[in-house]
Amino acid sequence: MNITHKSISTYSMVMLLSIITLILCIFSSGYYFKERERQMKSLHEDLVIASGQFANGLAVPVWNFDEQQINSFMNGFMENQSVARLELKTGGKVYQRGRDGSWRVTPSILSSDSFEMVVKVQPILLSGKEIGTTTVALTTNNVHSALLHDALYMFFVVALLDGAIFISLYLILSRKVLKPLKMLDQFAGTVIGGGRHRELIAEGTFIGELETLRRSLVTMVDVLDSRFEEQKRSEEERLALEKQLLHAQKLESLGVLAGGIAHDFNNLLMAILGNADLALMRINKESPAVENLHRIEQATARAADLAKQMLAYSGKGKFVVEKLDLNHLLEEMLHMIEVSISKKAVLRLDQHIPLPSVEADATQMRQIIMNLVINASEAIGDRSGFIAISTGSMECDRQYLKDIWLDENLTDGLYAYLEIADNGCGMDKETLAKLFDPFFTTKFTGRGLGMAAVLGIVRGHKGVIKVYSEPGKGTTFKILLPASSGASSPEASVPLHDTWRGAGTVLLVDDEQAVRGIGSAMLAELGFTVVTADDGREALDIFKQTSNISFVLLDLTMPHLDGEQCFRELRKLKPDVKVIISSGYNEQDVTQKFVGKGLAGFVQKPYKLAVLREVIQKISN
Repeated sequence: MNITHKSISTYSMVMLLSIITLILCIFSSGYYFKERERQMKSLHEDLVIASGQFANGLAVPVWNFDEQQINSFMNGFMENQSVARLELKTGGKVYQRGRDGSWRVTPSILSSDSFEMVVKVQPILLSGKEIGTTTVALTTNNVHSALLHDALYMFFVVALLDGAIFISLYLILSRKVLKPLKMLDQFAGTVIGGGRHRELIAEGTFIGELETLRRSLVTMVDVLDSRFEEQKRSEEERLALEKQLLHAQKLESLGVLAGGIAHDFNNLLMAILGNADLALMRINKESPAVENLHRIEQATARAADLAKQMLAYSGKGKFVVEKLDLNHLLEEMLHMIEVSISKKAVLRLDQHIPLPSVEADATQMRQIIMNLVINASEAIGDRSGFIAISTGSMECDRQYLKDIWLDENLTDGLYAYLEIADNGCGMDKETLAKLFDPFFTTKFTGRGLGMAAVLGIVRGHKGVIKVYSEPGKGTTFKILLPASSGASSPEASVPLHDTWRGAGTVLLVDDEQAVRGIGSAMLAELGFTVVTADDGREALDIFKQTSNISFVLLDLTMPHLDGEQCFRELRKLKPDVKVIISSGYNEQDVTQKFVGKGLAGFVQKPYKLAVLREVIQKISN
């Protein structure tokens, strides 16, 4: 280690000297310009006196036109070394005299070196009458010479002061600061190299604040020695947590993107599915186009499933939450699992009974099971192996939950688990680290969305995933879901009729033109008169101007004023207004924003006419 204290002291001296030199230069410059102004003022005063004497002395010779006397007077006046040029104009003649002693008749005495002179023009008066003019030019060379002498003198004084200050500072810094700092530098180097820092620091002599600094450094090094091992132990844990945080942030960003895409995609599917549904109602049942319309509905349903997968990855995929028994779910899926795996893989089922129920969406739980089972079958490949599916429950504390994927808002307590294990090819650390990344796959024809959707589904259910895998030894996935208290109770159903029709005026609010178009057609098919609005602000204006609106079908996500804000304003205008929220997100995530606020109903996009009829009939009943 090398602390550049000499450089620091040098920089300090250079900075101090620069400041002092700048101050002296500013002072000297001020003195220079002030002295120049004073001498130039004196020279102008001399010029006025000389010009007056010259004009008065020439008055009589000019009146008598005595050229000899004029020349004699001008020659005598030129003996003054301060006079640079003389000029006399009278009777149409011009007399000139310069420092070279020659007479010249020219239009003017001013030449290219006129900046070295000060000039005064004076009339010649005799008995109050002007009989000519004189011009006197005095040189400024003497002024410049004096000022140059003063400037050189001041420069010498500034250099002398700078030298004295530099020598004084150097002696003070080298003896009182640099030597102790050098010893502290050696002490620091010894500490870093693992040497005997106590013996080295004790050899020096320190005074005052430096002695206090020495003692503080010794104490600090001793404390750091004691904490080094503890810091080393915690470093690995910090790096692991940082990696986990970055992974969670990446998943969160991708989840927001997936949720936004799914929302817009659902709006497009709404228009496709709605138009196909209406076309099937209006077309002749014998028409060959019926089959095409059914295929459109089937393709739209598959596209809606893809949107649900994106919502699942975004953590908003709980469409129909109910209390589930994972054992019953596995029994229902057993045949589907058996026909989906390799013929060389043996399926083992180990169910813990009784098993606490969990609050989950059955469809998404099936998707998790099928994804993991198929992956296990492909990991086994063409050789013989086994796939073991087991269920159970366990009390989980923070120590157990700390080493998991998606460690966010987890609480201690009872968890039900689903474990799927195989003895296939397994995964190395690099593959395991990218396991849940979207579009990462080890399969030639894979899309890389299966495990990402699994993670999103578990995340949406507030669950966790533990993964154990070794190359050549197989993989185990353990899904833990919070156990639910209480038994499930079926809701009383309201008898609904496919021929039900309504009446009245409905306000349809959606920022998508396609959704407004098909929504209006569906509502008209059900017997309603429809008025539409592009966003929440326009909806409020229309609601104020239109009386007897039966209910409002309101989109959740809109610009300017979203569905939640618009709902609050509508309730202010009419507290008993009936509002049905429409969104591509699931009912649980949407309706929890309106708990206790009087929301009449919810319909998830894309919906068919029968679903819309069912929701409207419920609020009418």
